[in-house]
Amino acid sequence: MADEIESKMIGVDVDNRDETVGKKIRDAEKEIPYIIVLGEKEAGAEKFPVRVRADGKLHEMAVKDLIAEIEDKTGGELFKPLPTPLCPRNGLSRVG
Repeated sequence: MADEIESKMIGVDVDNRDETVGKKIRDAEKEIPYIIVLGEKEAGAEKFPVRVRADGKLHEMAVKDLIAEIEDKTGGELFKPLPTPLCPRNGLSRVG
């Protein structure tokens, strides 16, 4: 999913730190406008819960709907990719 979102030039963070899910969400809520928590229940689902910082609510969205909303809100002004890989999948990595 992160690769699909990043392919549209949208910044992605993946947090695989050895912290509780609650702590990761609290940390992300301070800066990240859209938070997706994926677990076994969400794996393979067409839609998943997206926490939107602007309204503080959870919204069920498909990846394409999330991408469309971000593109709409940013007016096409997205990020420039960094020269580093997305994430080694072992900690928080910044893309964007």
